[in-house]
Amino acid sequence: MEDEEIANQQIPDRNLRKKHQLMLERLSARHQTRLETRKSDSPESSTASAFLSHFNDLKKSITSQIECAADPSRLPHISSSISDLEKLVAEHSYLPTKSDHLSKQSRI
Repeated sequence: MEDEEIANQQIPDRNLRKKHQLMLERLSARHQTRLETRKSDSPESSTASAFLSHFNDLKKSITSQIECAADPSRLPHISSSISDLEKLVAEHSYLPTKSDHLSKQSRI
């Protein structure tokens, strides 16, 4: 409210005051949208972190299985683990990037 009073004192013309107020509202809405966008970007980065963490865990597990595999009967299990890792990578490699999202938003 203080901003409105200051604006009213500095801008004597009624039309200019109205335009100024509308501009302030648009800027406020834009700022709020940016804040919401930043909040929605956080899960994306945590999803990437979760994927990398899961990938690293599977990779370490497979590496230790290979190092400890003196018995050939363990090879099918190791092969299955490698296939699971490949499947995980394939599933997550088709996620659109942030730039894809932005380009689609600009088209709308």
